[in-house]
This record gives sequence, structure tokens and C-alpha cells, in this order.
Amino acid sequence: MAKYDEQYRPQFHFTPMKNWMNDPNGLIYLDGEYHLFYQYNPFGIKWGHMSWGHAVSKDMLRWKELPVAIPEGDDEAIFSGSAVYDKNNTSGLGSKENPPLIAIYTAHSDKKKIQAQSIAYSLDKGRTFTKYSKNPVLDLKLQHFRDPKVFWDSVRGNWVMVVVKANEKKVAIFTSANLINWEHQSDFGPLAAQGGDWECPDLIQLPIDGDTTKKSWVMIVSLNPGGVEGGSGTQYFVGNFDGKSFKPSQDYQKPQWIDHGKDNYAGVTFSNMPDSRNVLIGWMNSWQYASNLPKLPWTGAMTIPRELTLANSKNGLSLVSNPIKELTSLHSGKTYKESNIKVKGSYNLKGISGRELDITMTIVPNKTGKSGINVLSGNKEFTQIGYDANSGEIFLNRGTSSLSMATVELLGTQKAYVGKQKEVTLRIVVDRSSVEVFGLMGEVVITDVVFPDNKKSEGISLFSEDKEVTIKSLTINKLGSIWR
Repeated sequence: MAKYDEQYRPQFHFTPMKNWMNDPNGLIYLDGEYHLFYQYNPFGIKWGHMSWGHAVSKDMLRWKELPVAIPEGDDEAIFSGSAVYDKNNTSGLGSKENPPLIAIYTAHSDKKKIQAQSIAYSLDKGRTFTKYSKNPVLDLKLQHFRDPKVFWDSVRGNWVMVVVKANEKKVAIFTSANLINWEHQSDFGPLAAQGGDWECPDLIQLPIDGDTTKKSWVMIVSLNPGGVEGGSGTQYFVGNFDGKSFKPSQDYQKPQWIDHGKDNYAGVTFSNMPDSRNVLIGWMNSWQYASNLPKLPWTGAMTIPRELTLANSKNGLSLVSNPIKELTSLHSGKTYKESNIKVKGSYNLKGISGRELDITMTIVPNKTGKSGINVLSGNKEFTQIGYDANSGEIFLNRGTSSLSMATVELLGTQKAYVGKQKEVTLRIVVDRSSVEVFGLMGEVVITDVVFPDNKKSEGISLFSEDKEVTIKSLTINKLGSIWR
């Protein structure tokens, strides 16, 4: 079988050619390249031997896998972290003419039972890294202290690190002039969802309603378990950052979720972006079942890169995420378009099928019942996406996506409440083993992995389980492969 063409191999989501991958790390743009580092086991398809894998891209979609960037050491696993471009050489690890790319990661010691923050630097655009000789740069002698995300605070002229005290459900904030000497400023949390360890924080400033002159800060915190669907999940807080502490500006007694599916975890944003966008990539998997998926040459995939913004909503400022605009560059072949389709029961679409799809549809629902679209359909299996007028929820049902999948957590329906709607517009991105749904202009997202039994399960149909509904508009584009 050709490389990158296996039955479940995503065709436009990054996967390593072989072996285990989890959290994205060190997302950064530098000199025309986007860098994706990630948690990687170079020796097998199960978690272990944690090192930083590495891939580069010109567009955040078409990735080229490179050799391992930072391998494990003696009693030092290389856990999650971030990367920054030290353009002013504040660290002194490069030069004015050749500033360093600095990776900040958690050094995990099994023997000492300690997690501390260390750095490594590259002077050749991330191709090779040298560990700092006086590591670690931040050590609180804690067993659960990890996942540093670092950024340059241009207002105050210093570096800022957000890093979790995982089992305390806190994000600690540190500042530094040189990436080496760090001073503690404050802790944020616990707050909202606290059902598991807090992990992989990010602190970013986002525009409001597309206006770059109006911005607010957002703290992103993943946790496992305790997500919206019981396993891994990611919550967010909108608030204010004064250079030392973060304070929410809204009531967060209830968590606000970045994704209502089961398979978007540990997402972080790119640093040093060439434009004003804030783009996040997450690990498209869940710790509930990541080790129990079909046995493949690789384990784990990344989500579609998503641009983040804020929008005013009835609940205050809400985080909005949508696929990056570059995704349309993968559209291939003729666009399928229909409008004002009357659907009662099942409505088969003729002349269009596939396992790699970019779908936009607007449903005019009835007052009762479910309606929407079935994808990855075979004789008996299908994945169903739609709107439930009874409950006011957008849903993704993968309970019928496979007849043989034994992992019980892969069954069932993931839902997001949106209330009664006169029209519901959904953007649905389908790959061979995943479905990502974006509703309410990206305010609501559901991401799930799916594993249809048959690679010929590529049918598409519309449905309405109650009264007749109107599909006001339907646009389907097939997506080409990033591997060919």
C-alpha cells in the first residue's frame, strides 16, 4: 500500500508516517515556514520515550516530516512546551546576526519524580537543537509542573510564561528578561472545570467581532479527565492581563468549552505569526481511548488549524474558531451545489461521494425532530451531523459509524446547545477518520474521530426524521491529499 494512503490515514490532517504522536508543541512561524513540534515516541505506536517530533509547512496544511528535534535523555523525557524566536538575542544563546529559536519544554524525571522547565536553542531554523548547559531554568521541585507556553509581552518588554501546577488546577504566571531567569508573578485558578489535571495552557489576545482595535485576553486550559464529554477537554476564560496576573471578566461558574466533541485536546497557538491571525492546532484524540484505537502504523492526528477570534453573544464574549482560509486551496474537482432541497426521511445525493469533504449547509428546521446530513455512509454504517429542534442542539452521532468498533467510548452522540434556531448553518470537514463540525459561525465546534469499517463507506445523504425540512443551501467540495 502506498505511503499515507492507508484506510484510516487522514489525507489533510497531519500524522507522522509511523509511531505515536500526541500534544502539539512549539508551534511557530519563522522565515517562511510554519513549525509543528509534537509529543512523539520514535520507537512505537504506544505512548513512551517522549521526544519532540518535528514537521514544517508553507501553509499549515501540507507538512513535511523532519527528524526528531529534541530526543529523550537519560532520565529526561521531553514533555510539552512552546517555542519562541528570540530576535533580540535576550538569552545570549545566539547572536545579533543569527538570533536563536528557543524551545521551552518540561523535563520529566521518573527517578526524581520532578517536572521542571528547560530550554534548548537552535541556530539553523529548528533543524538541530542544543540543550542549555545550565538546565533547568525553572524548577519548583514539583511532581506535576508542566507545559510552558511562552510569549513576548511587547507592552512591558519581557517574556511571559504560563505553566500549569497540574494537580492543583492552577496556571502559574512567570516573567523573564532573558528566558533563563524567571520570576513568579501570580497563579490563576482553580475555576470552572476541575475534574482532572490542568494541562497545556495558552494566554492570547484576540480581536472582538473582527475589529483588531478591540481586543480581549483569553486563557486556554486543557484538562484530563473532566472534559465536556467526560474525557479530555479544553476550556477557556475571557479576561484581562496586566503583565503579571490574569483575571476573568465574566462569570465562569460553568465551564466554557473550546470544543464539544471528544477529540480536540492540548490545543495551543502559533507564535511569531506573519499576520494578525491567532491559529490553534489540537491533538485529535482522547486519553479515554487513545491506546485502544485500530492498530495502525501511526497513532494520533492533529486537528485542522483553526483561526481564533472573539464574538459578542448572548453569553458575553465567546471564543470562535473556524478552519483557516488556506483549507480552500485543497478543494479539488467540481463544486457540488444545491438549494431549497425538500427532505422528509432520507434524501440520497446523486453524483457526489467521498471520504475527504468540505461541506457547508443551511438547514431550515421544523419545530420538532432531527435533520441534517449523513457522511461516510456504507450499507449499514454512517456518521450523522445535524440539528435537533426538540433539544435545540447541534449534534454529531458516531454511534453508527462502525459496526465492529469495540471501544464503547467511540460510540454515542456529542452535542452542543444552541437554542431554538430559525436557520442553522454548519461547516463540516470530513476526513477518512474524523469529522469536525463548526456551527453558529464557529462559536460551537464538535470534533470526533471515526473509523468506518469499509473504505467504500463514502456515501452522502440528507435526512429529516420527523416532518419535511428545507435545506436552504448545500455546498460540497472534495478535498485533495496533502501527501501527493
